[in-house]
Amino acid sequence: MIRVLQRALALLECFDLDHPVRSLHELSAMSELPKSTAFRVIMTLLEQGYLLQNSAGEYTLSPKLMRLAAVSQKTFQIRDVVHPFLVDIAAETGETMDLHVVHGLTRTCIDVVESDQTIKRVIGLGEAAALPRGASGKVLLAFDETGVIETLCEELGPAACKALRKECVEIRRNGYASTHGDRIPGASAIAVPLFEHQRPVRYCMTLAGPSFRMDPREEEFIAVMLKAGRAISERLGAAKTATTTSQ
Repeated sequence: MIRVLQRALALLECFDLDHPVRSLHELSAMSELPKSTAFRVIMTLLEQGYLLQNSAGEYTLSPKLMRLAAVSQKTFQIRDVVHPFLVDIAAETGETMDLHVVHGLTRTCIDVVESDQTIKRVIGLGEAAALPRGASGKVLLAFDETGVIETLCEELGPAACKALRKECVEIRRNGYASTHGDRIPGASAIAVPLFEHQRPVRYCMTLAGPSFRMDPREEEFIAVMLKAGRAISERLGAAKTATTTSQ
């Protein structure tokens, strides 16, 4: 039964906003299932009302799924999804992990898992800071789609604005922000954006600690953060193409 469920889910995940309609051939190829197997699972999904078939014989998701989506949105809490990752990465790296949400020109910490080390970066729950200071602020600014950078540039002046825009382009290209003593001398941080379904980036996840421990393992930690960021983004409903091209 579990194998059948995995196949059904694999077929449902073949649909996206750019491809709301799929043929049997496409579904078979994308799910890596033989056509005969894909067809049997599709027939079950049709019978249960989760797929529809158009006059051309192609398939699309049923509005029945909207009811499940509405339930999910009503009960969804970002921390429920992200917190286990914060715990795991904090244990793996020995450093502090935190989750931030953007509010206009500031970002606020909404979840923290502190390092067990004696010397550590301490981040208070509810702590707020202005964009674009620190890795968290920089990554949220780099992926902002509301024009916040325009507001900041009015205050920064041409030279500083040009440098900030260049830095944001680099962050978007790399898929993460890494800082060393940007807000606090002797502290380093790595932040990754968290993508959601059909929404601009509102959240980021950050690893922070003393530079003397963080910097020698920076490449290792970046890889850990990017991998976790992709996994979380997919759980939040972001398309795989969006998470891989941005990260």
